[in-house]
Order: sequence, then structure tokens, then C-alpha cells
Amino acid sequence: MYYDVSMDKIKTQAELAKQAGLELFVLDDGWFRADNSSNTSMGDWQCNEAKLPGGIRRASETVHAKGLKFVLWFEPEAICKNSTLYRMCPDWALHIPGYPPVEGRHEYLLDLTRQEVRDYLVGMLEAYLQGGKVDYIKWDMNRPLTDVCSSALGHGQKGETAHRYVLGLYEILERITADYPSVLIEGCSSGGARFDPGMLYYVGQNWASDNTDAYDRMTIQDGFSLLYPPVAIGAHVSITPNHQTGRTTPLDTRYQAARLFNLGYELDLAKCSETERDVIARQVSEHKRERTWMQEGIFSRHEVPSKNYVMWSVARPDRSECQILIFQKFYDPLCCHGNFRLLELDPEADYLETGSGQVFGGDELMQIGLTVPLVKEDFHAFPFHFLRIEDGEAELQSES
Repeated sequence: MYYDVSMDKIKTQAELAKQAGLELFVLDDGWFRADNSSNTSMGDWQCNEAKLPGGIRRASETVHAKGLKFVLWFEPEAICKNSTLYRMCPDWALHIPGYPPVEGRHEYLLDLTRQEVRDYLVGMLEAYLQGGKVDYIKWDMNRPLTDVCSSALGHGQKGETAHRYVLGLYEILERITADYPSVLIEGCSSGGARFDPGMLYYVGQNWASDNTDAYDRMTIQDGFSLLYPPVAIGAHVSITPNHQTGRTTPLDTRYQAARLFNLGYELDLAKCSETERDVIARQVSEHKRERTWMQEGIFSRHEVPSKNYVMWSVARPDRSECQILIFQKFYDPLCCHGNFRLLELDPEADYLETGSGQVFGGDELMQIGLTVPLVKEDFHAFPFHFLRIEDGEAELQSES
């Protein structure tokens, strides 16, 4: 839901989400806006009941009635000049005296070095957490710090503004998470600019990038996974053509690119075909069956034959099961595929590839590897699933 929200749209999307087996429903930007643009109301956080009669409580009840958890979007640190809060408290915005403040997405930033600002934000958030039945907060910030100067600090402390700002943010998060430990907060800042251990202390999940294109996400998630576990990385299946890149990728590839991470769907289910919704439901069902062991498993990035491929795997710590994903960026008729070697298997055991029914030795898979079939298609994903089997099972499989 974005900008042009309504209770009817919430009902429709929640019902479709339920049919797909999804567990969360996100009410995004727009629920508090005086109109359907980004240049008004930021900082006021009063639900526009002309759009949503009954307010956030009724929206939450509508979503909960479908068996879904309710997620509400906020950008607490931002304020726009076309807001009641800015007209009442212009000094609450970061600004450099004598210079016009710099707008980003029609926004300024609130001065979190000020205790009164922090108290205001905590009070505002608590009002929704207490009365709105909010299960999950999507905490966004759509611009970098500019005008890094606090009118509340003395001349000799102006250089401390950026540091004190972040300490103020931590104080707000500390108060909210202490009082509402069951409420999940997802960090989302300028496409991942705050994906760091300081924020992960307070938020269990972070948004790696606003770019949800599956092709680009291969690189983005590959890099983030060098430092952070996949369970902490939000990864969504979104629409095509992608709204950031304009690129069109298959639905299966979009799913496979997000599957090993914290999977979500960021699209209008009402605009999907019935076939697409059926596929999404099967994807969600599959992910629910496997997510616990995969989120607790050993995630690996693999060496690949060329830059045209990305390869990830997750293995159970006891090496009894392994999920492999190989991504072909582009089809190249002049280039051979090469071999893709696995990791984290038992070299003394045999493994069944459940899709094909073939049996391989663990040492064979790790030393020689797999090859992938010829598929004349860009942005193609090759999933492989291996289960360790006993000697008798291996003989039975080879006979069959």
C-alpha cells in the first residue's frame, strides 16, 4: 500500500495475502498524508481518516481478521515544511543558521540531539503501539544527514551534532524495544545505509537496498552476506518491470534470489494473474517448510567458473541437507558453463539430488562439482536440493 491507500484496498490485499499464505501485511507510506504526494504531513503522524475510516486500529483489525500480522511504516526522523509540527517547532529541524535548509524528498531531519524531540517521537510511536495493535514497525529514513548543526548545542559542541544525533536515535530505539519487546522493528535507511551492528542491536532485520531487482540483488546480497547472516537481510520479490531498473526477470528467479534470506513480497497481488498468485502461494509454502533449518544453517558463497554466475548454498550444520542456488546472469552461446563445486558436505557420504533423483558422493560434489543444463535464457536460476542418504538407500536409488 503506497500513498493512495483506502480501507477497501487493505481488505482486498489482506485477503489475497492470506490466500498466498503470507504472514505479514505492510501499510506503507500514505496513511497519514493529507494528500497522495510526498510533500505534506511528514512529522505529524495523524492518520488520515478520510482515507482510512476508523484509523489505524480499524486497519489493524481488518488485517488481523485475515490471520496476518500488521506492519506500519514510519519515517520518524523526518519532517517536512508543509506540516503542523514544523510550523509549530521550526527549531526542531536540523539547520545551519543563516542558510536555507536543504530538502531531500521534500523533507528535513528532526534534531535528535534534543530531548524534547526524542520524547515527542517516543510518545507518538507508543500511541500506535498501545492503541493501534501494531505488531511490527518498518522504520525508514529516505535521506542522508545534511545541515548537521543543532541549535540546542553550544558553539563548542556543534561538531558533536552527528554523533549526538545517532546516540539520540539509539535512545529512542532503546526505550521502544524495552517497553515493547515483542514488536519487531525493521531498519530501512536510504537503501541500507544504516545496516550496521549498532542498529542490529535494536532491530532484528535490515533492508539491504531499495533496489529489489533480482539481477542487482545477487551482487547486493552477496556483499552483505560477507558480514551479516542471511536471516538479518530483508529480500523481497517485487514487480517486473522492476520499478528501479526497468528490468524484467522471471518470477522464479526473483524468488530464488530472495529465498535464502528473509523473504517477502513487495507487489500488488491484485495486479498479479491467477497463475502468478498460485505460483507465489507455492513459493511461500515451500519457504515455510524450509526456512527454519536454512536460517540456522551454514551459508556459503562459492567460487564460480566466470563472472556470469553467482552461487550460494545453505547446509545443515550436521551436513545432512543442502540447498544450492546457481544464477546465470546472461545466456552466452560462446561460453561453456564449467563446474560448480559444493561446500559443507560429508565427503564420506552419498547425497540424493531430490529434483532429478540422481545420487552423488559428497567428495564428488565438492571436488568435481555440478554442471548446469543448457538454458537459453537470461537471468535464470538453477536450484539443487541434496539429502544425505545411507549406503542401502544409495544402492536402491542407483537400481531404480
